[in-house]
Amino acid sequence: MAFRSVRDEASNIIDFEWLLSNPAACDLVGRLLPDLIGKRLLEEMPGNKTDGLFAAYIQVVETGETFQGQFHYCHEDLDTWFETVAVKLGDGFVVTFRDITPIKQAERQQQQLNQELAASVKALQQRNRQMVLLGEMSDFLQVCATLDEAYQALATLITPLFADSVGGVFILNSSRDRIEAVATWGSPLGTELDFSPQNCWALRRGRLHQVGSSCLGLRCHHAAVASNTTLCLPLLAQGEILGLFYLSAPDIPKPTQQLARTVAEQVALALANLILRETLQHQSIRDPLTGLYNRRYLEEVLAQEIQRAQRHGHTMGVIMLDIDHFKRFNDTYGHEAGDRVLQAVGQLLRDSVRGSDLACRYGGEEMTLVLPESPPEITLERAETIRQAIGHLQVNVDGQVLEAISASFGVASFPSHGTTGADLLKVADAALYQAKAQGRNRVVVAPLLPQHGPDQKVAAAPDICQTQDIS
Repeated sequence: MAFRSVRDEASNIIDFEWLLSNPAACDLVGRLLPDLIGKRLLEEMPGNKTDGLFAAYIQVVETGETFQGQFHYCHEDLDTWFETVAVKLGDGFVVTFRDITPIKQAERQQQQLNQELAASVKALQQRNRQMVLLGEMSDFLQVCATLDEAYQALATLITPLFADSVGGVFILNSSRDRIEAVATWGSPLGTELDFSPQNCWALRRGRLHQVGSSCLGLRCHHAAVASNTTLCLPLLAQGEILGLFYLSAPDIPKPTQQLARTVAEQVALALANLILRETLQHQSIRDPLTGLYNRRYLEEVLAQEIQRAQRHGHTMGVIMLDIDHFKRFNDTYGHEAGDRVLQAVGQLLRDSVRGSDLACRYGGEEMTLVLPESPPEITLERAETIRQAIGHLQVNVDGQVLEAISASFGVASFPSHGTTGADLLKVADAALYQAKAQGRNRVVVAPLLPQHGPDQKVAAAPDICQTQDIS
């Protein structure tokens, strides 16, 4: 196409007039030759001014510089990419152009494919990183020795997986009437840390519950009313709900949902294994009725404490106690009453000992206390304090208050009364038998070994029974 400048009185170019156009050019712009020759460019194709081409043509005429470029013309029923070269000709210009739309479409498709490929690579890289983090989380949880240790590790292990979210892991308490946070990450959390399971739709329905701008529904009562999307997932293991996995973020897309499911499954399985392990360990070392340690555990720990006492030159106290006339509780009130008496005394012993002390059920109604680093006089004092506390116990069975409880005590100390666990238990048990023979409800300290000289101390209380039965 060739054009001549149209100028105003000030000689400024205000338009261009068509001088000629070959058939190919007419076809590309969708015009017949008679419709173009003698017509003005901006009147027939005003889009040239909108897209800046008119200014480029003026620059060609006024400077003589050639213009070459690509542009997208989307006006006057045209939607075409052109490659254009314009050169000055007299007081006008000649322009040649070709349709490069297929090339541009191919480039756009290639660019889109490249973007999709880059997004896929990024997603795969993220997925691979998540798999590595999931593997590390699983490994750490499997080697955790206790539930408390696992709870402390959870937030650190889960946070990298949900960097754009806040959340927490919640566990049902033993009575299953409250759910409590054991690990949280991010702030603000947007949920209560301690609430009833009835306040969570996921726990009530036993499946995932998500609420947000893209998934409208009922928001859980424990979650604060906010614009964030919230996701609640029950922690399920072997068909039992252990707790809740909670997430909150501006948006939680499908991949994040799936990741949350995987994390919740692994966490639930790990916690279930730890709960089972702790339950089995508790059953192996605890007496199921009183909650005290059992005799096997006593013998193992007593040997270790003696070795430690020998190594550091410490003393250690051993107290044996036996509930007086225990058979009478069973005969008078029934075996349930006897069990309640044992439970009450066991609870008192657990409440009376230090963290380093050991309270055990030795057998029947006989119980044992091991007091590391306790001098003989302190051991005697502790025994007397416990004896008096037992005398104040009141046990209620079916609305009936049982008669007063008393116990007899035998006290021995390391190394004064023996240097092995078996010796100390034997000596303390003999002192206990003496307390029974002397009238019960009293504390008797075992006599010293011959090299220490004879010595025996008795802390007595008014006898509560004058029969000769020494049960």
